[in-house]
Amino acid sequence: MTQRPTGSRAIAWTVRAVPLPDGDRAADLWVDAAGRLVTEPVPDAQRLPGRYVAPGLVDAHAHPAVRWDAAGPLASSEAETLDVLAGWAASGVGLVRDTGSPGGSVLRLDLAAGLPRVQAAGGFWPRRGGTSRRCCPRGYRSRA
Repeated sequence: MTQRPTGSRAIAWTVRAVPLPDGDRAADLWVDAAGRLVTEPVPDAQRLPGRYVAPGLVDAHAHPAVRWDAAGPLASSEAETLDVLAGWAASGVGLVRDTGSPGGSVLRLDLAAGLPRVQAAGGFWPRRGGTSRRCCPRGYRSRA
């Protein structure tokens, strides 16, 4: 846990915003002095501007099921993909927009509590020249 410098005071915040990724209407929210998003009022909270709030970072272009070596992309195993997502969660990422994983593999993941939510956003199109055989499941075609 990060420690505040001696003499500094933690600040609590309040915002009326649509909570993402699931919200569809504005709600009153507070961030307590420890940095936790809460729904109960926090005394002396300072008002934040804005209309949307996301509890964590959003990675809007990610390939969690792809790893790279000197020859190009390789499909990751389910365990490797879950490890990648766990590492991102530890860094504060709460939502991942997967811009392509081999064979749609992220769609089959059993995401445990504490891992980022994953939004699939398209197919994986590796560059031509042999990398698709190394990265994609049998029968998966790269685009022409």
